[in-house]
Amino acid sequence: MSFYCRVFRTTFLNDFQRESAESFLSPKVAAEDYKRGLISRITFNTSQNPRVEIYLWPDRETADKTWREFGEPLSHKVRETGARMERFEGYVDNFDVNPHFYYLKYKQERPILRFPLVL
Repeated sequence: MSFYCRVFRTTFLNDFQRESAESFLSPKVAAEDYKRGLISRITFNTSQNPRVEIYLWPDRETADKTWREFGEPLSHKVRETGARMERFEGYVDNFDVNPHFYYLKYKQERPILRFPLVL
């Protein structure tokens, strides 16, 4: 079994649309996906309107099932606003984490980790 990664790059029409989607989707997606087996999620804005989201799943089956039941309906709503979504995915062949880096030291207002990472 190998980890599976799915990446979305969404380009919004303007910053208001991007910010609205972020505030609506982020808490909903995080809560639902973690319940369904998501291991890790990283999101960032590459410039004013594009946003990238990286999802790490335990396997492709879990990723696909969650996509069909939860992600795909949400992506249709985002596309209906005029945003363009691109999807990239594949099996993870290398996953390195620095064992000497203390992640919780960098905890922000919106926590980047909700649990201590133990390797």
